Amino acid sequence: MHKTGSSSIQSSLFLNRDALKEYDIAYTERGLVKDEEVGFRHLKFSNSLKQHAFDEAALLSDIAHFNSLSASTIVLSHEDLLRLDLHEKALELLGESFNISLVAYVKDPILYFNDKYKEWVRRMGCALEPSDFVLQHFDYLHWDRLAKKWESFIGRDNIYLSPFEKEHFRNGSVLTHFYDLLSHICGVQINQERLAPLMANQNTSLNNKAILATLLANKEPEHSHTGVKKKFLKSANQMRNLNSSGLLISRECARQLKARIWHAWYYLKTLYNCNVSMKKLDEYKFDSAFHSYRIRYDIYQNAHKKSLKKRISQLLLPNA
Repeated sequence: MHKTGSSSIQSSLFLNRDALKEYDIAYTERGLVKDEEVGFRHLKFSNSLKQHAFDEAALLSDIAHFNSLSASTIVLSHEDLLRLDLHEKALELLGESFNISLVAYVKDPILYFNDKYKEWVRRMGCALEPSDFVLQHFDYLHWDRLAKKWESFIGRDNIYLSPFEKEHFRNGSVLTHFYDLLSHICGVQINQERLAPLMANQNTSLNNKAILATLLANKEPEHSHTGVKKKFLKSANQMRNLNSSGLLISRECARQLKARIWHAWYYLKTLYNCNVSMKKLDEYKFDSAFHSYRIRYDIYQNAHKKSLKKRISQLLLPNA
């Protein structure tokens, strides 16, 4: 799932691909997209499994390539391998060709959507408000249906779902937990002390001030121009009273998420022993400043002030 340590896992797997060969494990480069900020993930392969892009001949070619590898375990990783729009024929072919294990980490839905929204504003040019974004992407929280999508092809015993919570991980590390799980699945004992550590945190989030400025820039007709975003960021950074913490998801949106996730939460808890913790609504901190029209107006006005003055001065200058 998105925003559950996937970038760190993917970057670590890619960095240690030679060391993992000693355990007969391959992090294949087939269908891999290399992105140092987001992670070294199998974006192309993941996209090829979706209903709108599925090509049976192309998947059979991928399967033949995977079978040609000398490793007994092949690892593929992408957040969208757990989606409702995966083509059933694709899952059927994969299930018939390999003994598949599916590993996923599940996060508090309120925190999940808050972080996912920030990611989309930052990287995808999203101009939606948080509540509209949640409505458009609510399928990501049908955990029960997402699991069932794979259950019929690989069996429930081969699906490993874990809460994305430090308290659940040995040493409080999702990487440690993942390699422990990979060792269990492969029947080997991976010596994690011999694996190369990541040099920096992967895919860290921006603070709320930067996200608000980026959102306003995304709403501009020419938001793709980097200069537009810089103007909004500079304006937001000059506002000392602008909060930079708390959830961007509104309290009402969080309440709706808690109410509508119950069935899926209960399914994972009872059938997968995956008990995702959720706090009481009053225990979450919400950032009301993010939704303030006054603050947004001030950022917008200040962002355009200098450029407007510059345009006027250019008009007043005599021709050379």
